[in-house]
Amino acid sequence: MSCTYPHRVTTDIFNINNIVQTVGVVAGKNILIDTLRDVFREDREFHYVDDIFGFPKVRSNLDLDAEAGINDNENTRIFIGSTYRYDIKFHPSLSIKNTSTQYVPISFNQNILGVINRKEVLMDGYGNNTIITTPAYNTLVGAWDQNFEIKVTAESEIDREEITDIVQTMLIGPKRLELQDAGLFIKNLRTSGENEEPYGNNYLYSTTITIETRSEWKVAVPISNLVERIGLCVTFGDIENDRFADSLEINQLITQVDEL
Repeated sequence: MSCTYPHRVTTDIFNINNIVQTVGVVAGKNILIDTLRDVFREDREFHYVDDIFGFPKVRSNLDLDAEAGINDNENTRIFIGSTYRYDIKFHPSLSIKNTSTQYVPISFNQNILGVINRKEVLMDGYGNNTIITTPAYNTLVGAWDQNFEIKVTAESEIDREEITDIVQTMLIGPKRLELQDAGLFIKNLRTSGENEEPYGNNYLYSTTITIETRSEWKVAVPISNLVERIGLCVTFGDIENDRFADSLEINQLITQVDEL
């Protein structure tokens, strides 16, 4: 799955603290948003189009052809995101937000004794290659239980129903394994009742899809004190009389290659 996270704000805190994975609020929302955008890019009626900055391509409807976006990329025919970028309303729309997050311990000590190994290729003086495995990182791991809401809003009942069917079927069906590979596992999905509310001289029709998910976080602390070689030096002499043979000495270097 192509999750590019075009609107993610990066921080140095994760790198400083050796956090190599955390599918939390930001990553979880972006994974869902990018997945739904990929789904509707392939549709004609609710064709999704983004601009050069990765946001929904929402143009003014003034002098805009009614079929713009069906057979071209002039305008998106559905808004998919977490917030509106414009002071205008655009429908139909899919608004994704996180409603709750709960930490879930997967073990008593967060798997503090876990070790990630690295493979290295060593060559001796005769040109023989040997692959060895050495400890590289100590790990801490945990999980998040997160709930996300996808609000479907449209200006007609049939649009609301069709979009709702597309979203819930694709997330729990064809896209479920892609979401899991991206780090977001869907445990359960449920859809609320249908709602209508006045909007000018018309009505807005909406429903909410709630997704219960499980994701993980992982810390990998580098192991920097690994001993890879030992040097031995032996000197001959008379310790009691404090006399040593300066010209007689044995030096030996023991490395991992020697032991293999």
